[in-house]
Amino acid sequence: AGVAGRLSPQERRALGSRVTANSRAYEQFLRGNVLLARRSAAAIRDAIAAYRAAAAADSGFADAYGRLAYAYALCANWDCSGDVDSLLGLSRRASTSALRLDPRSSHAWMGRAYLLVTWSGAGGGFDDDTLLASLAAFERAVELNPRNDEAWHQYGSTLAHVSDSASLDALRRALALDPARAVTYQDLSTTYYHMGRADRALATVDSAVALDPDGPFRNVRALYRLTAGD
Repeated sequence: AGVAGRLSPQERRALGSRVTANSRAYEQFLRGNVLLARRSAAAIRDAIAAYRAAAAADSGFADAYGRLAYAYALCANWDCSGDVDSLLGLSRRASTSALRLDPRSSHAWMGRAYLLVTWSGAGGGFDDDTLLASLAAFERAVELNPRNDEAWHQYGSTLAHVSDSASLDALRRALALDPARAVTYQDLSTTYYHMGRADRALATVDSAVALDPDGPFRNVRALYRLTAGD
């Protein structure tokens, strides 16, 4: 409070909650978070293994199950392993476990929200009900923990389907929490690109490449330069 000023009730709850008393589980949970942010197929597979280890070490660790649900759905989107339907089934089971264990877990709601996004996309596109349900779940995730940068990231990416300005706001919130999020710069660039702001899109994806030169962002930059005639 002395550094940041008055905390909101949601922030006080988030800081006061004890997610697990098991040090092994928490170490694996943090390891999974770092791996997942890299957004490569191999890193996502390793993140899934880390979250599974966290849940095995503490079967009551709701956040680990929520992140596991999220990682399985992310794996389906990034073609990192296995059959999409199987991955989404695993995501659904982990999501159900997370929300049953702790309906106030931000990570549990993030996992459910992204599962809805991915399931709808696997069917060929969003329907209005699924889109609204996923946005409501993301809103719940960031309400429960306003410092969940991954939830702000995916909330912003999903908002791009309904509002460019709202998408930019949420993605900027994610970057304010973690300025080194290369994948958020990529999604921010995508929103700019769809808005017809090609120069801003290219500058933003350049930031993603600068932050993670070995990440999967160069192909996006190549697309923007091709479109610009470069």
